[in-house]
Amino acid sequence: IGLLSGCYPSFVLSRHSPVKALKGKVTVQPEKLTLKNIMLVVQYVLALMVVISSLIVSQQIDFITTKEKGYNSDNVLVVSSVPRWYGPEGVERMMAITKQFEALPEIKRASLSYEIPDGRHGTMTGLRHPETNQLHYFGVVTADESYRDTYQLELKEGRFFTESDRGSGRILLNESAAKTLFQKQMGVGELVQANDSLTFEIIGIVNDFHFGSARQSIEGIAFIQMDSTQIFRYMSFKLDT
Repeated sequence: IGLLSGCYPSFVLSRHSPVKALKGKVTVQPEKLTLKNIMLVVQYVLALMVVISSLIVSQQIDFITTKEKGYNSDNVLVVSSVPRWYGPEGVERMMAITKQFEALPEIKRASLSYEIPDGRHGTMTGLRHPETNQLHYFGVVTADESYRDTYQLELKEGRFFTESDRGSGRILLNESAAKTLFQKQMGVGELVQANDSLTFEIIGIVNDFHFGSARQSIEGIAFIQMDSTQIFRYMSFKLDT
């Protein structure tokens, strides 16, 4: 192969007279558009497209791996096939089961919830400021007191749910929801009224996080205690690995 590749240019160059070339008598014919030239252009265009596509994919992978989501789902196992024991007794049984799982050395935290950070809110709720009386709608995250530790959510102000908050009518908001309702103030300790006339006390503000796709803007979220709705879909386990 090496011999043939070396012979080819020698045969091509031997067609030209070196004497005429030195005297400047070589005439250059305008090159015609041949299939070879077309294929050469197509080859360069395709190679350029591959390089550009590789750069775009590399940027997308870098965006996915380095973009801060605002929570940590590493080593979190989500189980959706849980018993649908809805109602006060069913919720109490399932929350007792999560405590039993947390007693296992392989599990750091276990949480029962109706939503996980996948972009799908089960419900929306309307909340109104007691003074302005303006109604705003937010996505709802129904969860127990272990939800924050399981997904490692950060608090801006206040605190997260505890067992003593069950049945107390207390909620949390994320930053976006708090700014929508209270503008510059965060609203911890304030009372808000839901569209069903129930009154809730805000006990904490959660830092904004990407509940759905990182490409989407962060929307307002209201966190509601599990026993307020008495329904659930997921059990999330923070594994000790």
